[in-house]
Amino acid sequence: MYFGYHALIDCRNVPRTTCENDKNISKVLCETAEEVGLTVIGNNRYRFGFDSPPGCTVVVILDESHITAHSYSEKGKIAFDIFTVNSKATCEKAVNLITSKLNIFDFDYKIITRD
Repeated sequence: MYFGYHALIDCRNVPRTTCENDKNISKVLCETAEEVGLTVIGNNRYRFGFDSPPGCTVVVILDESHITAHSYSEKGKIAFDIFTVNSKATCEKAVNLITSKLNIFDFDYKIITRD
């Protein structure tokens, strides 16, 4: 028996403007969740850079678990985390939609089974 699938996405060479746009990242994560059949029950975002290195964190809470993003704009990196009790195919679709919508082409990901 498994508890779900967990996708870990590491993105590189992401433009600074994308890394710092917490509002757009939140929008993309919520839209993606709905497009792959997940249920958004809440979300929160925060843009860093006042007392810390610039970037942002976005958390989307799902009925099926969560999707998160953490960006490091000075390094051009975003780390995404998708955990769902749905299928592995749901995770793969979400990975492809998120990276496509944000125009991210330099990334690696892996999906692990959580049990």
